[in-house]
Amino acid sequence: IAPWLRDSDEAMRAVAVEAVGKLGGPGAPSLAVPLFGDPAPRVRAEAAFACFRWRQVLRMQGKTGDLPALPTAALEGLLRLTADADPEVRWRAVYAFARIPEWRAVSAIAGRLADVHPYARMFAVRALGVAKANGSAPAIAALTADPEACVRVEAVLALVGLGRGDLLPATLTRDPSYHVRVALAGAGRADLLDALDQDASASVRAAALQARAKAAGAGAFK
Repeated sequence: IAPWLRDSDEAMRAVAVEAVGKLGGPGAPSLAVPLFGDPAPRVRAEAAFACFRWRQVLRMQGKTGDLPALPTAALEGLLRLTADADPEVRWRAVYAFARIPEWRAVSAIAGRLADVHPYARMFAVRALGVAKANGSAPAIAALTADPEACVRVEAVLALVGLGRGDLLPATLTRDPSYHVRVALAGAGRADLLDALDQDASASVRAAALQARAKAAGAGAFK
C-alpha cells in the first residue's frame, strides 16, 4: 500500500490511505501522518479517518483490550486538521476524536462548537462528551438551541452523559424534533418527564417510561 500513498492520482491516494485505516493496524496513524498535508481535501479527510478506523477493525475482530494511544505526530497532525480550511476535513478530524477519547484534544475540539458546518459542531459535542470534558458543559448547553436538530440531540446526550442534566432547559420538551425529546428523557429529571409523559409521540412517551423505570430500579417491580 505504501507506494500508492504517494501516487500522483489523488483518488488513488485517498483509496490507499482508506486501506491503511482498515488494514494497517496500530501503525495506521503513523502511515497516515504524511497525508495530513496532502493538497487534496478528500485525501486529508481519509487520513483523519485512518487514525481511528484500525481500532474499529480490531474491535470487530473481538480484540477489546487496551489499544495504543495516538502517536504524538498523529495527534498533533489530527489537531491541525480540526482547523483545516475545508469543512469536510474539519468534521472528519473532529469525528476521529469522537471515536478516540483524547483529553489533549479538548481545547481544539471546543473551538469547533461554533463551526459553520453542522457536522463539525455535532461531532465536537460528541467528542467532548466521550472525553468527559466536564468544563465544557456550559458551552455544550448553549448548543441545545442550535438550529440543527442533530446538534441539539448530541448536546442533550452529552450533558446527560456528563451528569449535567441540570443544564437542560425545560423548553426542550417542546422541541420540534422528537429525537431531541427522546434524548431528553435520559436526563431523568421529574419536571422533564412529567411533560414528556404527555408527548404526542409514542417514542417520546416510551422513552419517558423507560427513564422512570430505570430511576425506580429493579426493586420497584417486585
